[in-house]
Amino acid sequence: MGRGDGGGCRSRASLPAGTRGAVPALTLALALTGCSTTGERPDESAGSPSAERTPAAGTPTREELRVDGRTRTYLLHRPTTPPAEGTRPPLVIAFHGRGGTAPELREQSRLGRNAKARGMVIAYPEGLDNAWAAGTQATPQRPDLDLDVRFTEALIAELVREQRADPGRVYVTGFSMGGSMALRMAADRPGLLAGAAAVSGELPRARPRSGPPAPSRS
Repeated sequence: MGRGDGGGCRSRASLPAGTRGAVPALTLALALTGCSTTGERPDESAGSPSAERTPAAGTPTREELRVDGRTRTYLLHRPTTPPAEGTRPPLVIAFHGRGGTAPELREQSRLGRNAKARGMVIAYPEGLDNAWAAGTQATPQRPDLDLDVRFTEALIAELVREQRADPGRVYVTGFSMGGSMALRMAADRPGLLAGAAAVSGELPRARPRSGPPAPSRS
């Protein structure tokens, strides 16, 4: 999974006030906490660009989405069975850690097992250069602090539209830097989410204020 940006598997769940997403979000955190540490590389063939657009149920495919003039990619896991009549499946966005990949997170987190049991749509987005703009200060590598927030927002809209995901049951989760990205989404776009869960991630600090410092009070 992520390399160089996280320690042990510590989990944190963050939920917007008044939501009903506590149990699913905590389930996701526990699933990620049980991450594999064998170091084995997953079989990425299931998520290859040559995957058919209409695969067997439960088989993840690699998809593309054009956002901000860039072609972004993600693995998509569709439910193995259709939702009950009159219902729509919940959606989970799962972010890999720094240096990791979407296929690694899919393999090591085993979120697909929960997807099968709960009938969830799961998207594993790929970060640019295997990382995320999860912080609050611009860097030479990440001059646009909101690039990945906009990508995630567009990805949610795409999956609600094309996969008929339930807009009222959208969850984000992630490991290490991916966990920080999940919490960043919860902080920046709370109206989009029913819950968020992070493992070895931290909530980014507020952006520093510009301009002269405020006068001190004595």
